[in-house]
Amino acid sequence: MEEVKLKEDLPPPEDEDDDEISGVENINLASEGVDIMDDSKIIFEMHSGSVFSVDVAKNNSCLVVTGGEDDKAYVWNYETAQCLFECTGHTDSVTFCSFSADGKYVMTADMAGGVRVFAAVGGQCVWEYECEELEWCEWHRSANVLFAGTSSGDVYMWMIPIGACKIYASHGSKTTCAKVSSTGKEIVCGYEDGSVKKWDLKGVSTLFHYKPSLLSDDVDDEGSDGDPVLCMDLLNDGTKNGNLVVFGTENGAVTLLNSQTGKQVCSFTFSNGQKNIALKTTQGESEVEGEEICEVSHAVESVAFSPCGCYVAAGSVNGTLCIWDISLQRMRHTCNSGAGVTKLIWNSVEPNIISSGLDGVIRFWDHKKGEIVQEITGHVGNILDVVMTSDGRYILTAGDDCTARVFEK
Repeated sequence: MEEVKLKEDLPPPEDEDDDEISGVENINLASEGVDIMDDSKIIFEMHSGSVFSVDVAKNNSCLVVTGGEDDKAYVWNYETAQCLFECTGHTDSVTFCSFSADGKYVMTADMAGGVRVFAAVGGQCVWEYECEELEWCEWHRSANVLFAGTSSGDVYMWMIPIGACKIYASHGSKTTCAKVSSTGKEIVCGYEDGSVKKWDLKGVSTLFHYKPSLLSDDVDDEGSDGDPVLCMDLLNDGTKNGNLVVFGTENGAVTLLNSQTGKQVCSFTFSNGQKNIALKTTQGESEVEGEEICEVSHAVESVAFSPCGCYVAAGSVNGTLCIWDISLQRMRHTCNSGAGVTKLIWNSVEPNIISSGLDGVIRFWDHKKGEIVQEITGHVGNILDVVMTSDGRYILTAGDDCTARVFEK
């Protein structure tokens, strides 16, 4: 691996026009002739397409897995950048990859529905399965049990490596995200119709089914189309304000539920009731005002509880980061990151929030002040995934620029 030389900062141009941010547009500074300071320690460049997913083993083995648009997934060492093996057999973009809780196995899954599990040491394929299009994959918190949600709404549970399977049947809506409870006995799933279900894993039964109040004009009379759930997080039992689930939706709503009863505790929104912004444009020599020519997305891409259980952070593709005080049920800070937020993680070693952006920047936030304390760069364009090592020393990212990068704090 060649040593990466840092590029010198260039002064900002004299006339700097702000881009119109639609909430989903990639800000490619390199295409505009601007050099980007590369703060990364290591660059992994074996992918030939966008890198969609990254994860690190939690057993301090220095193993990382990445999956990408090139139908490839690789396991490599994040201290040396040495590729250890390729996770072979995929025929479509690898959108999900992660290590089991004990670091013994690594899972890779593609858009076509192919799921494969490999031994983390040696790289042998120990189990594989073909199903319909996948929306998410999630390992159990402690056991070698793998979950996956499909476009039909069915949720699969497999015991690895024997492959024993249970199916938690759909109610007719696509499942979009899920989290396993801290006890390991339940899983909470979000759905495209805006509902949230908590399943008993052993009994294959529904413990609660939250259905949002359908007050919007966008919802049909039968109530079949709510605001799609995009992301969620669970608060660990035993922490302050425990027994909570938080989820974010496509239209900018963030809702907290009691994870025991499924009843709504509180909610807030990014969009202030507006889904579109009327912009001004020029057609020929005449200006047209007031037309909804650009739809601005307020989609909530990531939500996360703080390690102490006092706060919840939420990030939107409209560039907003919100920090909510759970006990007081009020907004503590509303921050503008300057670019769409793709993922949030809390740093439990040094309590702060880490966000990844559509502009290729990793930002560290002081959650008490709502201020940026550090920015690190290196990616050209969208950062699609970010993860931190268990000791808090390294941050690993996956980007649209066909690279995965390792940053040392």
